Amino acid sequence: MGGKGRALPSPHHGLRRSPIRVSGLAEGFILAGGNSSRMGRQKALLPWGHQTLIEHLIRVIRPAVQKVSVLASPETIPLQPLVRVQRDLRPQCGPLGGIYTGLAVSSAHRNLFLACDMPLMRTDFLIWLLDLSCDSDMTVPKTRSGLEPLCAVYAKSCLNPIGKMLDRGFCKVDGLYDVKHLRVKYLSLEGTVFDDSIFRNINTPEEYREIVSKITKYGCV
Repeated sequence: MGGKGRALPSPHHGLRRSPIRVSGLAEGFILAGGNSSRMGRQKALLPWGHQTLIEHLIRVIRPAVQKVSVLASPETIPLQPLVRVQRDLRPQCGPLGGIYTGLAVSSAHRNLFLACDMPLMRTDFLIWLLDLSCDSDMTVPKTRSGLEPLCAVYAKSCLNPIGKMLDRGFCKVDGLYDVKHLRVKYLSLEGTVFDDSIFRNINTPEEYREIVSKITKYGCV
């Protein structure tokens, strides 16, 4: 489920792998500050094998970055000292407030953000994503269903534009796409070894039971 040991794909549509390796230099942040209202309990703490979902994702993201933090209330997600749990600096602002917080506390220029409810995410994909992010302010995967801004790379240059958006009460991540001076790169999975299933998220008890059942029965989705 972590995707380790798989060969990295060749970039698609003229994209070339950067000569500068970003993976290993970036910081990684797992977004876990939501209320999980549809699930009825904290999604991050759902059982996933012999660990919790958040512990699984920490293991998935850790090989791709130099440091991992979880963006959540420390009282809600008790993971310290395993990783730093950082409270939102801009509460009640959704995932965009979490991205702002991560960028504000990060010491790295490039930062990988991952939602806490994507259990099928793969380490090799995150490395691929990071290594193609060096010439943009935002690097966002593009699937057949649309964009995936909650599994994306954001440079420090996004911090001030996000702060201004939040000051205006605008909390939608896709508003960043329209900021003129930000360079946004959209990465298609078409022609790579990856498919859209790695972005499958879980929001309800039924979705959780379905994905666990399929993995238990078939070993994949």
